Amino acid sequence: MPPPAVVRSVAVTRSVHILSLVAAAALAACANAPSQADCERLHAKVVELEFAATPARSPDRVAALADASRSEFVARCVESLPKKRLDCALRAATKADLVACDQIEP
Repeated sequence: MPPPAVVRSVAVTRSVHILSLVAAAALAACANAPSQADCERLHAKVVELEFAATPARSPDRVAALADASRSEFVARCVESLPKKRLDCALRAATKADLVACDQIEP
């Protein structure tokens, strides 16, 4: 059996290695996560495309709906929207283009 100091050293080294892997995974996830500014731009884009698809809505009603949904939309976007889908959605020219972005693999 190795001396206790060697066993502790191996355990510490293993712990540091595991923490390094966790940190690397967290950084990779952050690199794939959209920023709050990105998500705010996406919210504006969704509102714009939704209004274009249903022009019968009054601009005041659209503005009220946009204001009411902004904070929850942005929070969910930052938390869980893959960057590939965000980039696709920001390029969308129509509501159909926007819906198609949901089919992109994360």
